[in-house]
Amino acid sequence: MSAIKLTKFTDARTRLKELLDAANDGRAATVERQGRSTALVDQDRFLRFLRTLNAGRVQLVADEDGWLAYVTDTPLAGEGNTATQATDDLIESLREYTTDWVERLRHAPNHDSNWGLVATPTNTG
Repeated sequence: MSAIKLTKFTDARTRLKELLDAANDGRAATVERQGRSTALVDQDRFLRFLRTLNAGRVQLVADEDGWLAYVTDTPLAGEGNTATQATDDLIESLREYTTDWVERLRHAPNHDSNWGLVATPTNTG
């Protein structure tokens, strides 16, 4: 089981099945194009990995006014009278952030590293 790294787009087109099979097997599968390298990965495996990274970043805190849910090192937060309401508000904040990130924030240096947050399934309806 070895990695696949193709340096020509035409090779990627002709060897697409091989690239997809490698990604599904958990092997590295990359294609270089215009000086950039793009990786193909198994979506389910990748989303499980992202969830484990992001799960430890979510904090839920009670205070005298209710509950606060937030993701550390991000602008994402939610509030509510109960922990459930704060969590629901945080999820809504993530959905709104995802829209903003796709439309414009992904180009901002202080937001481009948040792509892993917007790639997780919790931001979809």
